[in-house]
Amino acid sequence: MGDFALKDKPVFGRAGEYPYTRGIHPDMYTKGNLPTVRKYGGFGSCGELNQHLKQQIALGVTGLSIAYDLPTQMGFDPDHSMALGEVGVNGVSVSSSKDYEEAFHGLFPEIISKGIGVSKTINATAPILLAFYVAAAKRQGVDPKELRGTIQNDVLKEYLSRNTFIYPLAGTLRLARDVFGWCKSELPRFNTISICGYHMREKGCTASQELAYMFSNAIEYLVTGVAGGLKIEEIASQVSFFINVKKNLFEEAAKLRAARRIWAQIIKEGFGVDHERSQKLRMQSYTGGSDLIKQKPQLNIVRDAVRTLAAVLGGPQGTNTTSFDEAITIPTALSQQIAIDTPYIILLEKALAQTVDPFGGSSYLEFLTDKIEAEVWSELDLISRCRTYQEALARMHRTLEDEAYREQKAEDSGQKKVAGKNWAKDNEKLYPSVPLFSPPGDPAKREKERLAAFRDFKAKRGREHYGQALRELKSAAQQPDLNLMPRILECAQSGATLGEISDALREAFGTADPSAPWEPSKPVEVFNGQLRGYLAKKAISFSSLRGVSYSVIASGAEAPRGNLIQGNSLHEIASPEARNDRIPFRFWKPIHHSRTHALTHSN
Repeated sequence: MGDFALKDKPVFGRAGEYPYTRGIHPDMYTKGNLPTVRKYGGFGSCGELNQHLKQQIALGVTGLSIAYDLPTQMGFDPDHSMALGEVGVNGVSVSSSKDYEEAFHGLFPEIISKGIGVSKTINATAPILLAFYVAAAKRQGVDPKELRGTIQNDVLKEYLSRNTFIYPLAGTLRLARDVFGWCKSELPRFNTISICGYHMREKGCTASQELAYMFSNAIEYLVTGVAGGLKIEEIASQVSFFINVKKNLFEEAAKLRAARRIWAQIIKEGFGVDHERSQKLRMQSYTGGSDLIKQKPQLNIVRDAVRTLAAVLGGPQGTNTTSFDEAITIPTALSQQIAIDTPYIILLEKALAQTVDPFGGSSYLEFLTDKIEAEVWSELDLISRCRTYQEALARMHRTLEDEAYREQKAEDSGQKKVAGKNWAKDNEKLYPSVPLFSPPGDPAKREKERLAAFRDFKAKRGREHYGQALRELKSAAQQPDLNLMPRILECAQSGATLGEISDALREAFGTADPSAPWEPSKPVEVFNGQLRGYLAKKAISFSSLRGVSYSVIASGAEAPRGNLIQGNSLHEIASPEARNDRIPFRFWKPIHHSRTHALTHSN
């Protein structure tokens, strides 16, 4: 590394200014605009979900997040043989718009008046669940344009990590495109997709790979939308991101900062779009459940606190702290309350909300931010060289499997320390056992009641109306230029069920091969020529930093005069000139001229 030249001046930006490394708003949390606090959950029937959502609001959440059972995620009605034993188990069972009427009975006025967004963690059946939600709102006299929320709608990451996919790649991208276009006019306050790095990181990839694969999928969604006649700013302004926060405090904080910088450059420089809202990466962070273990479970509270601190330091718009009993049971009321209170303690009691980007200027944090960015550009360049996006997905999938194996080996060997599991295992009996959550009633009886209610619903609906709606949907699906969302909404309003609508789309698109879910499908282009060239240029300009360790840069150098900038005022610490006497410039990497130009706002 002897040829590693260091800049003579660190490069900073201001929060609220391109490329938004320090935050997408000038004041971030300092004026009371705290990140949205959510708890992901839901089980059983929609009546039980209604009570759960009301309880969440009472506990202090400022956003709602719904979990769905596997039949709902996979497009099966409760009476399907594939749903046996799974109805309402891992989430709530939803099979019609009537179910959503029950789930949100009495809630619409409160969530609208308080500006509470409803996040729906649903993917392959996202267009159908979104139509159910709109149909239910309309029947209760609510204008859908007043609704806030997010539909996850990210099936590309399902191919790579979770496996709740239904259709091959072409059908999947078609449905995502149609949601983008429809929501632009029908649900303008909704995020039409939550592009996820979280699940791929849970599967085992590195911090840099998480961002690279997340942004790769994001670019593919944008290119698909543009090919369908939409503008980048129409799509990107309704896009959010869902990012994992793991154990390494500095790495995770740096990752969130790097994510904002990279996305801003992709939109402005890669796509050539000078639209501020589209350049601002809006993210929800979630502390990864795979970090929590069943041994000495109370130690998970400490893990959660540190990871939530890392998230806050990274500046997300929403944060979700995992319940400490995640590895053992569905969260109890106590564990949920601890998880909800944790970010408030960090932000308010520990005063992290009093300044913008509190660790900004730390030589180590800034080094990691730049290093992660360099690694992401390099990985995106490699992905862009694949012949088709099917090939790119296969490459990413193999890498995820390899990284998961390496991580497990590191834990099994003790190289990766996990207190209570592979070290510090003494005195485990001192830790009290965790109470198990028991849903009220008998699960088998609940499933029978759910089936009876579902069959009663089907018996009472008008067959002619919903049958015609399904036929029109199947016909429209054969015409690639038609937006399917109005037809799916018509199916929802006519009484068609989740399984019936999913089956109509299965007939049109086919079903994905579980061993290679992105096939069979016609070849899908990787990004486009302009973006491929841009990513190659970025990878070259950042090549000097990939693989460089902070210890290599710092070794033999005079010790820094403090890793953290002192002072609580944004204006006090924002300018490079004010900081030069506090940060040894030798810790900064060479930055390609075009990037320096953007970051110093000299244009």
